[in-house]
Amino acid sequence: MKKVLFALLFVLVGAGYAFAAATGEVHIHCRVIQALQVIVDSNYATIEFGDVVQGDSATVTPGDATSASVEVVGSNLLGVTIMFTAVGDLTTPITSVDISDGTNTLTVNLSDNQGIVSNGGQISLSAGSWSPFYFRIGGDVTVPETQAPGDYYGSFWVVANYQ
Repeated sequence: MKKVLFALLFVLVGAGYAFAAATGEVHIHCRVIQALQVIVDSNYATIEFGDVVQGDSATVTPGDATSASVEVVGSNLLGVTIMFTAVGDLTTPITSVDISDGTNTLTVNLSDNQGIVSNGGQISLSAGSWSPFYFRIGGDVTVPETQAPGDYYGSFWVVANYQ
């Protein structure tokens, strides 16, 4: 009788161990970071050359009151690349912009106070303490003697991407 009970106990208890499932726990992590913002100061959103006579040139330095003022804000947990691009292009850095009166064009060579232009139109900042990142943008334009009179306008993008 003892043998029968022992065999029954083995079948009931031991069998459970023989067919037990193996498990492993997978953990999940997600770090949410602040979205990047490129803020163009509405009071200083235009690089303003004013009136330029045919055959002359004009320069707006990044420190001038008529230069543009930009701030990039984001998370210091990641590095960031900031670049100037043509409108509609998120990847190709530029150092000059064409402005137009609708028919004729002039080229504005950009400048800034943080080395973006001198670095080919882009700059990379390491994680740490880059945010907020402020800079001013100016430029120079040369008007040929034969340039048609008129109002010339143009624009470009300031693009920021986390690294």
